[in-house]
Amino acid sequence: MSEFEPDAVNPELAPEPAKKRVPWWGKILIGIGVAVLTVVIAGLLLYNFGGMSGSEFDPEIGEQYQQLVDSGQVAPVEQRFVIGIPGCTCHSEDPYLTEQHRNRRMRECGGCHERVGPQ
Repeated sequence: MSEFEPDAVNPELAPEPAKKRVPWWGKILIGIGVAVLTVVIAGLLLYNFGGMSGSEFDPEIGEQYQQLVDSGQVAPVEQRFVIGIPGCTCHSEDPYLTEQHRNRRMRECGGCHERVGPQ
């Protein structure tokens, strides 16, 4: 084969393949999709792990609860991972119930908070 035949292509002189460009509206749709996915993931995390905020927990109730545990009147509540949600608080004055609620996750609160009216 000679260098002038069409079958012999020099790789250095071959044109680069054209890159596909994403149109401007495609970039906007990708951005919206990423934003929606981020919000959905954050919502699922808070639903599964969200609970009472530590700042909403009254220290006096914590001391009363600790006294009850120390005296053997109540069993200690198992501590677990909870993401604090500001404004989420227990309205009970019972220290044991408040400590239980502090370790509850949002998905477990529906039993009490979905009821309407006095039970």
